[in-house]
Amino acid sequence: IYEFMSTLNPQITYSSAEFLNLFGKYQNKHKIDSITAAAYRVGAPIFSPGMADSGYGIAAYLLRKEKKLHIILDQFKDFEQLGKIGDRAKNTSVVYIGGGVPKDTIQLISIMKDLGRGGCI
Repeated sequence: IYEFMSTLNPQITYSSAEFLNLFGKYQNKHKIDSITAAAYRVGAPIFSPGMADSGYGIAAYLLRKEKKLHIILDQFKDFEQLGKIGDRAKNTSVVYIGGGVPKDTIQLISIMKDLGRGGCI
């Protein structure tokens, strides 16, 4: 993760989906088989609203400490991207891996979808 993150442009603010897509691309290029590499190959976005609370957060901390490289993830950008997907979708579904923040995020996107159609107050 650290090696991958050191290749990112610190001038760009990434959504978690953009970040994980680039991670999948990096893994695919280095012949590392993973969920993110498979998602990259088929063009499926992966959103992870709690990335700082993981190994990604540790890698970001070490990059900032050791190389003064500051990678920025914008969780509101995730909502914008998810909202656009919801607006285009006739129906929605989700696969939960865990609960908590990911579950809450997808439930909020469903509400955003309804708001866009005048269905929720």
